Amino acid sequence: REKLHLIKKKVKKAGEATRKMISKLQAEIKHIKQQHSEDINLLKKQYQHLITVQHQLIFALNNSLSHTCPPSLSFSPTGRAEKLIPAIDNSTSLVPALQTGRGFGNVNLSGNMKIADL
Repeated sequence: REKLHLIKKKVKKAGEATRKMISKLQAEIKHIKQQHSEDINLLKKQYQHLITVQHQLIFALNNSLSHTCPPSLSFSPTGRAEKLIPAIDNSTSLVPALQTGRGFGNVNLSGNMKIADL
């Protein structure tokens, strides 16, 4: 009877330790998932920023080309020279979708580029 009581006590203690460990691991998993989610969101924002800068660089290049190359020669986001219709000319303004309003960059129509907060 005494041995049985001692065994029950040890089992109860082991069960409490196991529950504490499970609780600790669940909290750690929750923290890791939260951190992972934040990292993914940060990477998405950085990716969008790079796409915006890429589009601004392409716009500046195309704008510069419009002064020196045949009007129909332009560059695409893939970096290849392509024939585009209509060609970008001096009256073209920035596409509103490329204007982030977050200080990521600015292209004026003379082909000069200002990039802040890279």
